[in-house]
Amino acid sequence: MRIGTPSPKRKKEQGCLGRLFSFFLVLVLLLGLGLWMTDRFGIKTYVLRTQYPIKYQTLVDTYAQKTGLEPEMVYAIIRTESKFDPYAVSRTGARGLMQIQEETAKDCIRELKMDGITPDALFDPEVNIRLGCYYFSKLLKRFNGNFVHAAAAYNGGLGNVSQWIKNSENLDENGTLAVIPFPETKNYVKRITEAYEKYHQLYP
Repeated sequence: MRIGTPSPKRKKEQGCLGRLFSFFLVLVLLLGLGLWMTDRFGIKTYVLRTQYPIKYQTLVDTYAQKTGLEPEMVYAIIRTESKFDPYAVSRTGARGLMQIQEETAKDCIRELKMDGITPDALFDPEVNIRLGCYYFSKLLKRFNGNFVHAAAAYNGGLGNVSQWIKNSENLDENGTLAVIPFPETKNYVKRITEAYEKYHQLYP
């Protein structure tokens, strides 16, 4: 065997490495092409819209308008709370699309002067969306239109949020809650804020 001449084994290894490199090169090119096609033909938007759908549009539009809410807010709440399942029930007993507690529902029903509404009616999309929009609009007014504060109160309770915002150390430079003591509420506000932004982006 000549000195410096690769052995058959070395040639085989080099051939395998060459084929492996070619495979990864083709894979990278295909991924790049896929990403380009996704942006070029709107496939990304289509996929995201399946993750952030619009359902019960007539009801949402109707009661969002009546209560002065943006429909994107309502969709963000429904997606975060129940993922659009009208029969969802939380571990604390909240019901329906916007996950309304029975006591909260009773207060809203009384204020709206609705007759003949039972707890099971919270599984009715129209009843649930009407009450949920009304309640969230009350929270928004209570917190001077601050979406983060209203969302935190929707999950963590009006009293708790009212106490948190009294401590300036919990607020950012704009006066919005930056420190939320309840981990569940902190995560909830993050998810609902992201959903709210996504609905604005996906359905301009």
